[in-house]
Amino acid sequence: MNSRQLLRIGVAIVVFFPLSPLVRAYIVQQEPPKIIRKGAGVLEGSAIKRVEAAYPAGLKITDKVVVEVTIDEKGDVISASALSGHPMLVASAITAARAWKFSPTILSGVPVKVIGILTFTFTPPDTATGDSNSSQDEIEEAKKAVKANAYSAEAHFKLAEAYKDEEMFEKAIESYKRAIELRSTYREAYQELADVQKNQGHRDEALDTLRQAITAMPKDAELLTATAQAMFETERYAEAIDVQKRVVQISPNDAHAHQMLGQYQYRARRFPDAISSFQESLRIQPKNAFVYHWIGTAYMSQARWEDAIGAFTQALAVDPAYGQSYAIHNSMGSAIMRSRGGAEALEEFKRALEINPRYAPAHYEMSAAYHMLGRYEDSAESIKKAIAIQPAPAYRNLLAEVYQHLGKTEDAERELRAAVQADSETPQFSLGLAALLFQQNKLDEADSLVRQAVRNLPKNNNGYVLIATMLQHQGHNAEADAALRKALQQDPNNPMALNNLGYQLVERNEKIDEALAMIQRAVKAEPKNPSFLDSLGWAYYKLEKYEEAEKYLTEAAQFGSSPVILDHLGDAFQKRGKTAQARDVWQKALGLRAGKELSDKINEKLKATAK
Repeated sequence: MNSRQLLRIGVAIVVFFPLSPLVRAYIVQQEPPKIIRKGAGVLEGSAIKRVEAAYPAGLKITDKVVVEVTIDEKGDVISASALSGHPMLVASAITAARAWKFSPTILSGVPVKVIGILTFTFTPPDTATGDSNSSQDEIEEAKKAVKANAYSAEAHFKLAEAYKDEEMFEKAIESYKRAIELRSTYREAYQELADVQKNQGHRDEALDTLRQAITAMPKDAELLTATAQAMFETERYAEAIDVQKRVVQISPNDAHAHQMLGQYQYRARRFPDAISSFQESLRIQPKNAFVYHWIGTAYMSQARWEDAIGAFTQALAVDPAYGQSYAIHNSMGSAIMRSRGGAEALEEFKRALEINPRYAPAHYEMSAAYHMLGRYEDSAESIKKAIAIQPAPAYRNLLAEVYQHLGKTEDAERELRAAVQADSETPQFSLGLAALLFQQNKLDEADSLVRQAVRNLPKNNNGYVLIATMLQHQGHNAEADAALRKALQQDPNNPMALNNLGYQLVERNEKIDEALAMIQRAVKAEPKNPSFLDSLGWAYYKLEKYEEAEKYLTEAAQFGSSPVILDHLGDAFQKRGKTAQARDVWQKALGLRAGKELSDKINEKLKATAK
């Protein structure tokens, strides 16, 4: 394989590697709006403002009211509902819960919504003072109540609560279990037991407790909801979906229930089902930007860019003050970049960073857009800002690619080594470093990295594309083609595999018609991808259809200039008798670090066409 072919493969991998489905998945996984559940102790520990519930006048009731709250990205309580407690005390508890304030919860650098419970203890004023209120006294009083009535589920429950308050968790677990034995439908006991088990790190035991609860109370929507959430937290997505569907059947007009079902389906990669569930949630609660955000993200995961743009636009329209508007602008920019090109996308990334200057994914995507446009210095500055905020391996990988365009091989190698050191199991980083080492003739280390990448490859479809690139670097064309066809067996519509295999066939003048068909499918999937457009134009050039070649090569140069694209475009211009235009783009190619072999060929063509 000559250096011109190597450089062309570099365009396919280097320029668009950040936009490949593999890396797109990395970004998309961080983009969906988040909502997580916190245990009672953890949630209360994050409170920055607490409000005690007022005891209603004229009552003589001692009880606890458990309130489920939803907290927005700013830490404000946006909804509260009672799960248990005396009806006469519920209103006071909900009023107090709504006035609490929490520190924002940050997940992967992004503020997220939180669901959790607050427990309010109501004691009549005339019994609220004195030593009897101490935790130890409460334990002794609870023990007396159990001794007086050993078969009282309530007595064992209150003893468990007293133990929990004193952080005597093993004793609390025993008492909760005894309460459940005495009353198999004791919802509060199941919930508290599961919460203690989870906070003690016993997630499987907590899940078993909740399974036991919904077996005893199969139509209790609150218990089913908690069980589905616990299953989701342990990545049992299929089980979570099945349980959440039962919630939806019981409460068909609960917008939140449909929303959570959609989130579980999304995580299980059932994107069409997720979108249907989100849309049902919007039917009930139409002005929910959070749900539109999820819909847009689900469309992104299916490469339905324009649908995603529409959903993100709707999210901002229904709630201009949406707490994750910066993430929406970033995701919209990502969709625009893949659908319409980098120039228009830059505006959305700028909007995202105006709202949240420390949002690393927006700096990353802006770098990718500059990369697409051939603005490598700008690309480097943007990705450095992302790394300063969050030194993710994928960010270092992109910076390495930019450095290669700028001819900074040592800097590129340094960043790739840092990426591999941080994440040795992701094939793209090992293969990227291997490619650079091959170029420097450091063959032994490069071979070792390739073998390492192969070990981590089984479920990584785009890994076969990268393996093919490495094989092509070594001149093993038959093996490279086999790797690309392996990728296409797993995913017949993989655009990168279609493009790279098609291009290699075109370069070798083999099966040009088959190659053209494959490249056309790649372009249909990503119509603004300059690498794919270049492949299509070059295929038409080889078929001596120079008008079509000029059309697609011109479009490729508009969306992302590179020395190879400009060289191809110059050849097309020359064939159509447009010598001045050919010379102009060849000169531009030389200004983009074309590499010695390609530069020599371009200089020969410039000399041959000189007047």
